[in-house]
Amino acid sequence: MHLVDIQQGNVVTQEMLDRLALNMPAKKVQFIMGTPLMIDVFHQHR
Repeated sequence: MHLVDIQQGNVVTQEMLDRLALNMPAKKVQFIMGTPLMIDVFHQHR
């Protein structure tokens, strides 16, 4: 059986994780991590 590797979601590096901090504003997190591929329309502030 042949399976094709498919990348799903955003790539997260250790450098990105190291730059995150508690209580960081959502806009700064988005700048560091990149824009999300999907947005939850029912829970927009998560």
